[in-house]
Parts: sequence; C-alpha cells; structure tokens
Amino acid sequence: MKFLYVLVSTNNDTYAEQAFVSITSLRMHNKDAFISLLVDNKTDKNFDERKFKLKELVNETTVIAFEESTSQMERSRQLKTRMRNLVRGDFLFIDCDTIICENLASIFKCEHNLAAVADTHIEFVNSAIYKRTCDIFKKVNKHKLPIEKFYFNSGILFVKECSENVDFFNKWNELWNLYKARNNIYQDQISLAFANMELKFPISELSGIWNCQIQYGMNYFANAKILHYFATVGFEYGNFKKQILLSLKETGVLTEDYLLEIKEPKHGFPSPHLVISGNDYIFFHYFRLFNYHLKRIFKPFK
Repeated sequence: MKFLYVLVSTNNDTYAEQAFVSITSLRMHNKDAFISLLVDNKTDKNFDERKFKLKELVNETTVIAFEESTSQMERSRQLKTRMRNLVRGDFLFIDCDTIICENLASIFKCEHNLAAVADTHIEFVNSAIYKRTCDIFKKVNKHKLPIEKFYFNSGILFVKECSENVDFFNKWNELWNLYKARNNIYQDQISLAFANMELKFPISELSGIWNCQIQYGMNYFANAKILHYFATVGFEYGNFKKQILLSLKETGVLTEDYLLEIKEPKHGFPSPHLVISGNDYIFFHYFRLFNYHLKRIFKPFK
C-alpha cells in the first residue's frame, strides 16, 4: 500500500507541519503503510533546519531538482502534475492538509485506473463555485466546458501504474504549463479538468468518504476515511489549521493532547459551530468571501 505526499515548503509556511500531522495520522491507522514523499531540492535541504524529523516517518523520499529561480508554487505544481511519472507503483496521493481517520487498505481494491472525489461533493452545475470556476474555464476556452458531470478535487487521487496514467499526467503537466504561461492560471484543478476532457474523461468518481471536504461534505463526515480541512476562506476546523501546526513548528513535537486530537479528528469542531446547508449555504459562502476581501471594513464589527 503506497501513499504519496508531495511537499514543497520553507520556514515561512506550515506545509511541512501539515504533512507531518497528516502522515502521523496515517501511521496511527495504517501500521503497514508504505509512505512515499516527493519533494524539491530546496525542501529537502530545508529538512535539516526543522525541529521535527519528517523524513523519519516515511519509507522513501524522492528529490527533484529545479533551477534556483523556480518559484515555490511552480515547484509544487510541477511535482504534483508529474507525480505519476516520478514514482513507481500504484499509489493513493494525499494532500498535506488532511487528517486520516481510518484504515485505508480498501482503496487498493479500487477497480479504476484513476479516481477522485467530486469537488464540493456535488454535481458541478449545482456547486457554489460554479460561476467563478466557469469564469476561469472561459479564460482557457470560451467554447468548451471541460465537465462531464463532476469537477474533481485533486486533493486525493487514486492512481494505478499504467500507460494510460502516464499519458494523463503528461497531459496534465502540459496543460498546467500552458495555462500558466498563456492565461496566468496557477490552479492545478483547472488543467486537471481540461486534461480529463481531452482524454475522454478517464477519471472515475470515488465516494466522498475518501476526501471529505468538511465545509461541503457533512453527509460524508460520519463515515469519512480522510478529512480534507484545507485553507478555505473563513473556515476553521479545530486546531489543525493553527495551534497544532504552530506548536509543532516551535517545539518539534506533538503533545499527548494533540496526538489524541489527531487520532480522533472528528471531535475537532470548535464551539459555537453551525451547520449551514442548501440555499442558506450559498448565501453564507458569498458573504464570507465578501467579508474576507473587505476584512478591514468588517473588523470593528467582529
């Protein structure tokens, strides 16, 4: 069972801390997991400056060198869109901003070559992100919407080792580079959607339990195997976005209390906490976006 993490990180962010917490949770529930870490040369060199020993948690580390001038974002996207062709074997790719809740062995019984979970856990036309995502799609191609039914989230990907996936990841990387240069689009999911369309939609749908995007997927929460808490505007999930990561950066260790939170992550909601759904959520979603972008105006009222 190979689980793959892609990491590009410096001392100025908490991506390495996120990876450490996620891998720790994976080890708690999957004792025999083979964990592969794909990093750039700067991140690999930076490990020596960290107080925590991330590389001791993994089974293999693959280091890819880039030109010194290559930005952190580009390093990350280049590794992610090429990952199938940089490591061997079938794998489950897991984003760093995740918490593993259960044993994941059953994913390797998946019959599909390439599979992912729907972004926002809903058909694309009904999604809260439909309009703004379509606006980005139109920058790439005014005449084609690259969606068959779902806009797939790239945070969890089941990927078999086969020639079809080699071709897919070559296309994904090719389109990411093209859209970055031509349209100034850096999101990897945009190029993922167009690669899926150009290759006649080879991505199959996984159940939302494999990538429970907490803000959108409470109906999958109870049975979720992986929680994807991600840096959504205005959204907080327990300590996983702040306290645990900052404490780990400062001390290099996870306290017993934090380890308990990581082992039982479904208790991570702060109080008070509201569950908002349906049309109420659409209103809430855009209000929070508005509040985020005008936070200086709203700050006195918080």
